[in-house]
Parts: sequence; C-alpha cells; structure tokens
Amino acid sequence: MEFSGAISSDERIELAWHIAGIGAGSPFGEAALLNGEKRNASIRALSYCDVYRLDKSDFDALRSKYAEFNVKVEEVVGKRANKE
Repeated sequence: MEFSGAISSDERIELAWHIAGIGAGSPFGEAALLNGEKRNASIRALSYCDVYRLDKSDFDALRSKYAEFNVKVEEVVGKRANKE
C-alpha cells in the first residue's frame, strides 16, 4: 500500500489511460480495502519501486489498533473521491 519510486495510475491498463501520478510514500488501493470493493484502477511502475502489500485483515487490524492511521486513510480516500 506504500512505495518508494514513481508509478502512475491507469484506469484501463489495456488502453494505458494516464489518470494520476503518485509520489513516494503515497498509498494506493486503500479505497478498495476500506470499502470492500474491487480496485478502481491499475498501477504501472514508471521506474524501480519498492512496494509493500497489505491484505484486508491486516489493514482492518491497523485501522482498529491505530486511530490516527484510520483517520489518515479516510482523509486520503475522501480527497481522492472528491477529485472524481
């Protein structure tokens, strides 16, 4: 859910639509984890990246254990939803 390096978000990978660039340390896929829905975009690395995977059960455990993490996730999801 967090990475170092440069990536882009492609809504339709087969057509390679560039939707957004995401900077180092930025999460992606959080809306799907938060809402229990399918991802709404695919990610393609533009250069070497270190990427960390967080499954739903661990994501939910972090949200329950760390209130500040939960608030930050909801802020990110809200900001991105408002851009659409």
